Amino acid sequence: MPRDVAGPAGVRSGARPGLTKENARMELKDYYETLGVARDAGPDEIKPAYRRLK
Repeated sequence: MPRDVAGPAGVRSGARPGLTKENARMELKDYYETLGVARDAGPDEIKPAYRRLK
């Protein structure tokens, strides 16, 4: 079913109930923190950090 077609009770398919613009930001993950690198880290730092996660 395409995402823009209303489903049961008028809920759009693909919509996440209770997700608003305000709380959507709170759900975002800080991948730099997860990797343990600085926000201005380049590929030379990010790649090894990513490989260490495995």
